[in-house]
Amino acid sequence: MDDNLCTLREAILANNVNQAQNGCPNPNGTITFANSLLNSSVGETIIISNSPLPTITANVEILGLGSDKLTVNGNNQFRVFDISSNLKVTIAGLTIANGITPTDGNAFNQSGGGIRAGEETNLILRDSTLSGNNSGSDGGPSLWLSNGEQQHYGR
Repeated sequence: MDDNLCTLREAILANNVNQAQNGCPNPNGTITFANSLLNSSVGETIIISNSPLPTITANVEILGLGSDKLTVNGNNQFRVFDISSNLKVTIAGLTIANGITPTDGNAFNQSGGGIRAGEETNLILRDSTLSGNNSGSDGGPSLWLSNGEQQHYGR
């Protein structure tokens, strides 16, 4: 439904297909959050409900407002970010919290409750926090990189 609002879910879909979707302009590889989200001195939280966010299938930068200001919360029901193989993805200025992996499938499926990145993905995390994520296997509760080219953590 096109309600002229652009949710994170819709922005990921628009970026994946490289065209406007349901009230979201084409992000052209960069998803940013409006400062108007900051209506609280304690920060804002985007809670993933009903279904997981779409898998990220195109190169993208997701630029938050600061890890102390904006949280994407898997609601202890869903993995927060699932990233396909052979991509370059930057996530900056977000807290990624309370993601959880599915309990079915192989070890790869049960890895990375916060972020799961497919093979040869170059994932850059900057000024972000991973908190309270869980995994059904040995694959890392917060982050799983499958043969990623580079892993960057830092400010």
